[in-house]
Amino acid sequence: MTQPKTDVTPSRSSVVTLAILALASVWSGCQEPVEEAPAPLRPVRSAVAQPAGAGVITAIAGVTQASAESRLSFRVSGSLLSLEVAVGQRVARGAVLATLDPADLEIQVEQTEASLAQVIALERQSRAEFDRVRALYENNNASKSDLDAARAASESATAQDEAARKTLEQAQRQLGYSTLVAPTSGAVVSVDAEENETVSAGQTIVVLASGAQPEIELAVSEVTIPYLSVGDSVDVEISAAAPGRLEGTVSEVGVAASPGASTFPAIVRLDDAPPTVRSGMAAEVYVTVNRSEEGVVVPFVAVGEDARGRFVFVVEEQDANVAVVERRGVEVADIHAGGIVITAGLEAGERVVTAGTRRLVSGMRVKNDFANS
Repeated sequence: MTQPKTDVTPSRSSVVTLAILALASVWSGCQEPVEEAPAPLRPVRSAVAQPAGAGVITAIAGVTQASAESRLSFRVSGSLLSLEVAVGQRVARGAVLATLDPADLEIQVEQTEASLAQVIALERQSRAEFDRVRALYENNNASKSDLDAARAASESATAQDEAARKTLEQAQRQLGYSTLVAPTSGAVVSVDAEENETVSAGQTIVVLASGAQPEIELAVSEVTIPYLSVGDSVDVEISAAAPGRLEGTVSEVGVAASPGASTFPAIVRLDDAPPTVRSGMAAEVYVTVNRSEEGVVVPFVAVGEDARGRFVFVVEEQDANVAVVERRGVEVADIHAGGIVITAGLEAGERVVTAGTRRLVSGMRVKNDFANS
């Protein structure tokens, strides 16, 4: 029996597919291998470990203020009739700052003047009556009791006269208090009321800054306050007012923490401040802290802690702005005003990472700005 013939001729589509695969293989063989771009270096910041016994500079944030700042108010209540100043205006001593409506106070003065007139008339009458009774008594025409009663009435009228005069004086003083004047020359820091507003006695109307030397108010931590003393010279930086650093002198140091806070108040007086320094500007005061203990000091942010203990990442420079980091275990002794004291695991002069420590591992190459760290 004759077997049927099998068609072994490849189909047209199969031939096309094989040809495409062959061309792709030849083309890929001609291509050069593509090198993967190196991963970008992780940027970090670093600082040099300083000997604990050497001077360490720490920065304290503060706010500028006038050496004398007065919160001025009326001594009496009333309706604010006029405001004569605006914020930033300079005023001379004795200049009128604001006035109250004096109508009610003027009426009080008039009433006390009328009362005084009545008392004066009564005193004259009582004195005349005493003189008359005394003359009668000397002629044996009046009794001793009549003389004593007349004398008492005269003395009482005299006392009432003195009291009425004091009342009038007080009313006149109250009328004078309706005008608020500058106690000294200075600049208006703020105006805290509006015209036609009813204000009470003691309510701040104008804040006046005076004094030739600006000051910086500080809130100093408990670890730094032992290193501040009255008369110490410090460097001050007020970037909004002047380039570079200014010279200052510590003028006040608190002996107790501020209420509701764990910081101590301190005042630094600027020795020669430029006129661009104004109240309320942010300032940095640089204080040199000295310790006599062994070890090195690094910034607080340089020390980390995990299950294996406390550690730092030491930076070893390779070439320009490129370094290798090494994790190193350390022993911490104390909190320093300028950072943390390390007694083992780190030497003075070595660099430690202060920013960018997240996900760092030993041996990793990093980018470090050595010029500014």
